Amino acid sequence: MSKTEIFLLIILAVILLGSIWFIFSDEIWLLLCYLERQIYPTFSVPQ
Repeated sequence: MSKTEIFLLIILAVILLGSIWFIFSDEIWLLLCYLERQIYPTFSVPQ
């Protein structure tokens, strides 16, 4: 294997491990809650 292939495999492994950690930690739920608040803001209904 050339140095370029090893470098690309290391980058791919880091991205894969980071995405697995992001999914299985609570960070993804915090991100989804933030995006939901941005897309669907709360409506104040006059009474």
